[in-house]
Amino acid sequence: IEQLVRDTAGKPAQRAELEAALAKLLVQPATFEARRFACQQLAIIGTDASLPAIAKLLRNDETVGIACLALSAQLSPKAIATLRNALPTSSGQARLQLIGALGNHQDAQSVRTFAGLARDGDAATANMAIIALGKIGTAPAHEAIAALRKDAKPTLASAVADATLIEAGQLAAAGDTKAAAALIEEMLAP
Repeated sequence: IEQLVRDTAGKPAQRAELEAALAKLLVQPATFEARRFACQQLAIIGTDASLPAIAKLLRNDETVGIACLALSAQLSPKAIATLRNALPTSSGQARLQLIGALGNHQDAQSVRTFAGLARDGDAATANMAIIALGKIGTAPAHEAIAALRKDAKPTLASAVADATLIEAGQLAAAGDTKAAAALIEEMLAP
């Protein structure tokens, strides 16, 4: 199958057939390992066509991680919306994985949700949401982190510092070293 993935590069009809076959592996009674393998391959060749099958995996704590893997390289708005739509009904480790995946996708539409989750009673959820805000890097995300720097709980201080450093790194990479330095100075101020 891995060879077929390589061989179908530049052959859209054959790749679509292979994607459909891999999507069929995502349902029961396929073993977890078979589904994991299919998700690894879909991370390479997956399109919006496989989203319905992947979305079902996002609803299960056991398979949410491999579903996030399958969507890790898909940058289509539908793929990101699939992750976003799964978040409200998630909990525990599944929620953490979805927040992480949306942060990695720098999903600007999740900023408001993450700003709320940054104040969640569950420390792991709050920390993950704060880091995701740092990765998103938009002006509203920066504003949310700035607000957290002013009044975050001590248990969240490390995540706020990490998010601030991510922000500063993004600003420096974009050539705005003055703003990056100002963020660092603000973070270090007593």
